Amino acid sequence: MAQVRKKSLIKVDNVWISNPSKMTINYQDVSSEDSGRTLDAQMHKNKIAEKVMINLSWSGTDKAVTKEVLQSFRPEYFMVEYDDPIEGIRVTKEFYCGDKSAPVLRVINGSSIFETVSFDIIER
Repeated sequence: MAQVRKKSLIKVDNVWISNPSKMTINYQDVSSEDSGRTLDAQMHKNKIAEKVMINLSWSGTDKAVTKEVLQSFRPEYFMVEYDDPIEGIRVTKEFYCGDKSAPVLRVINGSSIFETVSFDIIER
């Protein structure tokens, strides 16, 4: 894997990776199975946990950066360090990855340039 600068937005399994072009942090409430609306239309959310989902995308990447990013998120589960807006500090949590996409934008001198590399990571 390519050597990456000492600091970036995100660290995966203790390795700094190239900065994404876009990183959106979402918070998802997990409700108990008995959640829902009762006959009087009152919602009973019964929140049991909150999980983080991070949308990541890199734009215009070459083969080396694309490979670095995709391989970093290849394991079934991995530890991610990032700045958490709610906590106000850098945190490390365990995540897994959703489906990955890497459409080719063009080929220059026989080498692919990718329009975007994008996927979601979801807290375990």
